[in-house]
Amino acid sequence: MVSADITAIKDTITMPLSSLVESLEIISLDNRDEALFQYGNVFLSDNHIGISTTNPRSFKLFDRKGKYLRDIGREGRGPGEYLMIYSAAIDEKSETVYILPWNATEMLAFGIDGTIKNSVKLAYKAPKSVFNLNSDGTISFAVVPVGNTPVWAWTQDREGNVVNKIANPKAGQPIDFNSEITAGKNTGEFDPFLLMYGNESNDALSRYNVGAGKTEPIFTVKNIQQKKPPYYSYTQLPNHFIGNYTPGMEQVGEHAFAGLPPVHFIIDKETLQGAYYKLVMDELGDMGAWPSFSQGYFISNMAAIHFKAELEKLLSSGRVADKAMLDKITALDNSLNEEDNNVIILGRLKK
Repeated sequence: MVSADITAIKDTITMPLSSLVESLEIISLDNRDEALFQYGNVFLSDNHIGISTTNPRSFKLFDRKGKYLRDIGREGRGPGEYLMIYSAAIDEKSETVYILPWNATEMLAFGIDGTIKNSVKLAYKAPKSVFNLNSDGTISFAVVPVGNTPVWAWTQDREGNVVNKIANPKAGQPIDFNSEITAGKNTGEFDPFLLMYGNESNDALSRYNVGAGKTEPIFTVKNIQQKKPPYYSYTQLPNHFIGNYTPGMEQVGEHAFAGLPPVHFIIDKETLQGAYYKLVMDELGDMGAWPSFSQGYFISNMAAIHFKAELEKLLSSGRVADKAMLDKITALDNSLNEEDNNVIILGRLKK
C-alpha cells in the first residue's frame, strides 16, 4: 500500500488534462424536450451514455453522439420504478441497464430498449451502494454500512447467493448518513472508497479482490486529520493516485453551513512525487476543469449556458494566442445556445 504524507506536499502545479487523457470528445446532448435535464451523474458504455438525473428524477439514455433514445424506468414505487438512483451501469453484452436505488433490497434491470427485466435480489440491504459487474457473471457491491449492516462489501450471483463477503469494519461505530461510497473503476479494478463524514481515522482506498474474497488497501494519506476535513476522498488513475479534502466549513446562513472549496492533490505511482494541482483542459484554451475521473474517463457534465459562458470568458480574456485554438473555441461558442441541453466532455484515460 502507498502511504502519502499530506504535510510533505508543498508545490502547487497547473496540470494539463492532455497529460492524463487522450483527445477530448465534446458531445452536445439532444435538445428534444423529453431529453432535457439540469443535473445528473454520467454512466458510460462503448455505445451509450446514461445519466441519472435529479431534475427530473430519471435515467436518460443517449447514444455516444448525444442522440436521446429513451428514459429507462421512471420515478415511483411500482415495478420498474425508483425514487432516487445511487449507482448504475450499462452492460452492452447483455443489452441491460442496471439501476441501484438508495436503500435498495434489489437492483433493477432493464433492456436497452426500455423493457423491464428480472430484478437482481440483493443479499444485503444497500443504503448507499456502488457495484461492479464481474466477468464471471457475479456482481460485487460495496455499501455505506449504516445501522446494523453486517458487511461493507460482498459478491453474489444474480439469484442473491453470496459468493464471499467482507465484514463491516465500522461495526459498533455510528456512521453519519451523510457519508458516501465511491468507486472510480479507472484501472479495471473495483476500488471502493468509503467517504466517512466527520471521520477521525485515516481510511484507505481499497481494491476488492473477488477471487481472494477480501478487500486490499492500496492507498492512504498520513496526517490528513491535521487538515480537519469534514470530507476527504481518494481514487486511482492508471498512473496516479488523486484525492481531495474539504479544508473546513463556512457559515452561509443563520443556521446553515457549507464546505469550503476542496483542495486537490495528485501522487505519481512510479516516482511517488506529489503536488497540489489545478486541472485545465489545454485542448480548450486552458479552461479550468473539475478533476472528475470515472469508468476510465475524464467526465464533465456541463449545462450549455455554463459551458458557453466559459468559452466566451476565454475569448474575451486575450489569453488564447493560438489562432487555431481561437477558431476552435469560437466555433464551439457559435454552435451553442444558452437554452440547449447539457454538454458532455469525455477523455479516455491514458494507460
